[in-house]
Amino acid sequence: KIFLIYLIAGLFVGIFEQVFLWAASAYYPYFKPWLDYWEITDNNFLQILYYLKNFALLGWFFSLLLQPHQTAIWVKRVSALLFAACLVNYLFIDGYKIYGVFNPTADAIFCFVLPMYYLWFLYSTDSKVPLSKNPYFWISLGLVVPNLISLIFHFIGNKLLETDYIFFAKLAIGKNFITFLGNVFIAIGFYYAPYTRYMRRKTE
Repeated sequence: KIFLIYLIAGLFVGIFEQVFLWAASAYYPYFKPWLDYWEITDNNFLQILYYLKNFALLGWFFSLLLQPHQTAIWVKRVSALLFAACLVNYLFIDGYKIYGVFNPTADAIFCFVLPMYYLWFLYSTDSKVPLSKNPYFWISLGLVVPNLISLIFHFIGNKLLETDYIFFAKLAIGKNFITFLGNVFIAIGFYYAPYTRYMRRKTE
């Protein structure tokens, strides 16, 4: 249920972003005074919604999956710390006018390392349900695959954009395909959701 809320939140944030872009373009004379006042020239100021969603909901999701293991509380603490740090950075340090460095980097690492760690945890945990039918395995895999590419893209994307736009565009298309593949894995996870009733958590 929590992961479904995470997906729905992402959908609403994406729709809100597209509505803003459409409205600001279609009714530019109306929005222009507000955009000028806040010095908004692009949609970077909306990225905070994606970051906070990830830190709050993914952190909550995996902290529950890891219970009663001791790392669950650390996941919760790190998620809360990153949530607060990201918000402070957005409001007082990097600001909302630029893409920034800390927020997107922290988000990219968080969204890859957390499900990757859980995959290792799941592999080392005894379960009555095989990995091929474990919904949490497929959901975590669906997060790891696209976020690994996003993490790599995050570090080399700007340089490629400046030096070889055509190659950058090709990589972006490949990245979108891998993101689609990740969504397929997540859908498989929801398909196997009934098997959660047979799963038991690690108690050490």
